[in-house]
This record gives sequence, C-alpha cells and structure tokens, in this order.
Amino acid sequence: MSRYTQREVAHAVLRLSARPMKAAEIVEVGRANRMLTGNVQASIDSLLSHEVGVPDSPFLRVKGGFGLKEWRDHPDPELRRLVREAEVERALRRWLTRVREVDAGLASAPSSDVLCIWTELCYRLGLADDGCALFARVHPDEVDPWLLKRAQWFAKLLSRQAS
Repeated sequence: MSRYTQREVAHAVLRLSARPMKAAEIVEVGRANRMLTGNVQASIDSLLSHEVGVPDSPFLRVKGGFGLKEWRDHPDPELRRLVREAEVERALRRWLTRVREVDAGLASAPSSDVLCIWTELCYRLGLADDGCALFARVHPDEVDPWLLKRAQWFAKLLSRQAS
C-alpha cells in the first residue's frame, strides 16, 4: 500500500514539474519516484476531473492537462497565462450556462440593464441565438435609454446572424 494518496501524489508531481501534465504523465512520474503502484491512471484522471470542479481544490484544468491554482503567481509568464485562460474559460462556461438557464426559464432573468449588457456580450462572442433570446426578455421601460439603444443595435446585428 502506498504512503501517499493519489491526490497528494498528483499535487506533488505537478508542483515539482511546474508545468501542466496529463494524468498519464502524473502516473508515470509518480511511479518513477515510487509514490504510486498498480494501474491508477484512470483513477487519477477521474480524481483530478472531479477536483477541478471543487472550489477549494488546488487543481485546475489547463491546456495540456491538469495544473495548480497556485501557478497564478508563478514567475513563468506562460504558466500564468495558461492558468488565466483556464479561469476565464471556466467563468465563461458558468456565464453561458446561466444565460441558457434564463432562456429556458430554469432561472430568473436578471434586470433589463443586465440583459442589455449580456446581449452585447453575446454579439461579441458570436452567440447570435442566445443574444436574440436575451434581448427578447428586455423591458424597455426599465432600461437606461442609452443602454437600450445600444442593445437594440446589437440585437439587430444578432438577428441577421441567428439561425
């Protein structure tokens, strides 16, 4: 039996390597350092895939595999960039999930001002159908006139792109 949990091994290997790694690489390094035995690749992959969704977890998914949140302050600019990209991607996924929940009626819609801002963001991200659906929920009498005019302009552009 190993002296280390798979979580401890993954954390130690990633910390020492200071670069993103796939589960197979983590297992290989763990075995080479006699921290792991047996066929654990699938369980390490499963563990890390679960861990990236846990708020207090030190792990995150980055291009090229898994990484550590502590790399935000790492001196290597490429590593910091990978962490920032992973965090932005995760935030955008949460936002898009919320947008689609609002559109499907599964979540309450935010204020009309926020819907106008989201409409513009949908335009900038190329999400025409989502942007049109959001703008349809805007109550014009609840929005700043300047913001409404701007959102109407983006909604018009989105309607040309929508399927």
